[in-house]
Amino acid sequence: MNNNRIKSTNSNYKICFLAPHLSTGGMPAFLLKRIQTLLKYTEVEIFVVEWCNYSPTFIVQKEQIKKIVGDNFLTLEV
Repeated sequence: MNNNRIKSTNSNYKICFLAPHLSTGGMPAFLLKRIQTLLKYTEVEIFVVEWCNYSPTFIVQKEQIKKIVGDNFLTLEV
C-alpha cells in the first residue's frame, strides 16, 4: 500500500505556518516547498503568517506562496 498517494477526503483540515520572515534566503524556499508538497498529497487549507518583512526585494518565493494561499497570507509588522 502506497500511503504517499492517498488524498484526504476531509477538507476540514487547516494548517497555519508562522514564519519568522519570508524575505530572502532559505526560509521562503523551505516554506514554499513544504506547501507544494502538502497540497500534492493532501487536501488542506493553508494559512501563512509572516512575523516580519525584512526586505521588499528578492521575494520570488514569497510571491509564489501568496499566489498559492491567496487571502490566507498575512504579514505582521512588529
